[in-house]
Amino acid sequence: EPTAAALAFGLEKKNEKTSAALMIGTNGLDIDSERRPVLDVINTILSGAGTPSGRLFDSLRGGQEDLVYLVGSFPFYGKNAGYFAVLTQTTLDNLSKVQQIILQNLQKLQTEPVSDEELKIAKNILLTAHQMDQEGISSQAQSAAFNEVLGLGWDYDKKYKELIEKVQVGDIQKLAKEIFTN
Repeated sequence: EPTAAALAFGLEKKNEKTSAALMIGTNGLDIDSERRPVLDVINTILSGAGTPSGRLFDSLRGGQEDLVYLVGSFPFYGKNAGYFAVLTQTTLDNLSKVQQIILQNLQKLQTEPVSDEELKIAKNILLTAHQMDQEGISSQAQSAAFNEVLGLGWDYDKKYKELIEKVQVGDIQKLAKEIFTN
């Protein structure tokens, strides 16, 4: 049975396969946004930073649940606009339940402040992943060139830790209310 969203956008295609992909997206931030570190932290709270962790993983695949093959969220920061998406693969039988759980997780970020402990863990995961991405000299050079071309400055990665550490609980809830409303 097609979901309401699929019917609205005409995005459902039936075949003999037993899996279904679901992508839920919303407007995000552009690459120049001062709130970009906040969205990076939100993303880490939802789905880790390249690790199988976060609220989405825990509620859909961790513990007693085994509702999805994979799940993750990601921000895309464009030059003049961006988006934020959650992508998952599940079975057709679990599709509605998975969609409901994802939307509940997005709503929870709007209505309930994250704990100081969860914020601390998310920042540590994010900063560790960022540091690991910057280990090689070629990675550093590529990132510096990319950041310079995009107008962030070649030394953006050196500022990143400070920007992430400044993110507060209230910043997360405020941005979640803004971008996850629809």
